[in-house]
Amino acid sequence: MSAWQDAPFGERQPGLRHRIARSVAAVSISIAAALALPAVASALIIPPGPPVNVMVSAQSASQIDHKVNVVVSWNAAQDNGSPILQYLVQFGGAGTCSANPPTMSCQVIGLSSGTTYTVLVTALNGGGQGPPAAVQYTVPIPPAAPRTVAARVTSISGQLASVLVSWQAPTSDGGNSIDHYEADAWASNKVTSNCQTKALQCTVENLPLGSTQHINIYATNAVGWWGSMASLDFLVAVPPAAPRTLAARISAWDGGFATVEISWAAPSNNGGTAVTGYVATVAPGGKTCNATGAYLSCSIGGLAAGSYTIQVVATNAAGTGLGANLAYNVAATAPPAAASAVASASDVASPSAVASASALGSALAPSSSPAASGGPGGATSGDNNMLPIVLLLVAVGGAVVGAGLVLRFKR
Repeated sequence: MSAWQDAPFGERQPGLRHRIARSVAAVSISIAAALALPAVASALIIPPGPPVNVMVSAQSASQIDHKVNVVVSWNAAQDNGSPILQYLVQFGGAGTCSANPPTMSCQVIGLSSGTTYTVLVTALNGGGQGPPAAVQYTVPIPPAAPRTVAARVTSISGQLASVLVSWQAPTSDGGNSIDHYEADAWASNKVTSNCQTKALQCTVENLPLGSTQHINIYATNAVGWWGSMASLDFLVAVPPAAPRTLAARISAWDGGFATVEISWAAPSNNGGTAVTGYVATVAPGGKTCNATGAYLSCSIGGLAAGSYTIQVVATNAAGTGLGANLAYNVAATAPPAAASAVASASDVASPSAVASASALGSALAPSSSPAASGGPGGATSGDNNMLPIVLLLVAVGGAVVGAGLVLRFKR
C-alpha cells in the first residue's frame, strides 16, 4: 500500500476537512433556528385590548337572604391579530365568571344588595391576557312603597263590583327602574282578586258588594319586592240611590208660619251597605231636617206662604247619593184666630146651636123681672142683655152649645 493510501482521509483531500466542518456548522445553525421559531413567533403576538361597553344588570334576588344575581355583558375586545380565546370577569372579589367567544356575557351570583363593586373584564388570546375594562356598579335594592293610594267602585254587576285602585310612584326605585306594580285585594286572609300594570292604576275585578277589602299595592324592579307596600282598607260600596215617593203636608201653624212634615220611601238600592241617614232641604231658604236609621220623615218649621222645592238625599258609609225632589206650595191660609171679630151665629155655629143658646138665655131670666111679665120692651130687653153673651161664647168655642157660667147684665 502506498503512502497516499495509508494517509488519513482528510489528508488525501486537501481542504476537505474544512469543507465538512463548514457544512456541519451550517446544518447546526439551521436546526437551531428552526427550533427557536415558536419562541420568536410567541414574542411577536400582542395581547388583546380591553373589552368595550361593559354593562351590568340585576336579574333576580333571593327572597330569603336577599342576595342578588347579576349579568355582565360587553362588546368584543381588539384581538391584535390573535383570536380571542376567553373573557374573564372579576366582580370586586365577590365573584367571578368567564365566557368563550362568541358569548359576550356571564352571570355573577350572590351579591349583596345595595353594595358598590368594581367590575373588571379582560380578554385573553395567544399573546396573553390584555388590560381590563373597569366599571363601578351598585347592586340595586327593591323600590320603596307606592304612595297616596285611593280606590273607587267603577261598575257593579249583580252583587260584584269592579274597583279602580290608583297611587303615586315611590320616592325611590331602588337604583333600578320599576318593572311593574301589583295590587292585591284581601278578605278573610286570602286574595280575592289582583291586577298588575306598568301604569299608576289598575282595576281589581269581582269584589263582593258590601265587603271590606284590604288592598296592598307594591312596586317591583329587577331584584323583586321585599315587603315595602302601601295599604288601604276599602268598603266595596257606592252611595245609595235617591229616596222614593216624596210627600209633604202642613202639620202646624205658628204666627203665620207653617211647619211642613216631609216623608219618603227608602231607596230602591242602598249601594251595598245600609243607609245611615237622610237629609231634607227646602229651597229657597236652605232650611233642613234630618232622619236617622229607619226613620223616613222629618219636619221643617218657619215656612212662610209661597212655593218651595223639597229635596231629600240618603247617605251610607260610601257617601251621599242623588236627591229626590218635590215641588210644594205653602198656601196663604191660616186657621181662624180668637182675636178676630165676633161673627154672627150663622157664620160660627149651626142654627140648632143658636137655638139652644137662645133657649138657655131665656131659661136663666128671673121670673119676677119685668121682662118675664111681658112688659113693654121687657122680654126684648132681657133677651138683648143675655143673648149676645151666649153668642159670644159660641163664637169663641166654634160650636159650643152650653156654658158652665152665664153672666147677666141689667140695665
